[in-house]
Amino acid sequence: MKILDELRRLRREATPEPWGVLPALDSYAVLRAVPGDDRLICDELTEENAAYITAACNASEALERVARAAEVYVDRSNDANAFRLLAELEALAKIEDDDEN
Repeated sequence: MKILDELRRLRREATPEPWGVLPALDSYAVLRAVPGDDRLICDELTEENAAYITAACNASEALERVARAAEVYVDRSNDANAFRLLAELEALAKIEDDDEN
């Protein structure tokens, strides 16, 4: 299964976004951030982990759309420029990953 397909499946099975962070006594919780629907998703997280999980969840659909569009563009194109663009994007992503480590 492709990574994007797995991401889409997981997102659809999870509690719908938007999610939010709720400070607790000595940890943080992630909950559904919709008035009247504040289901607890998980608790006992560090502030950083709760913020990251929330941001990743809330951005996942938009990121999935961008990745899917790039995938479709490359799949439909026989143009060498499309493959060069994909290789350049992958190289840039690796550079950014290396800079973060």
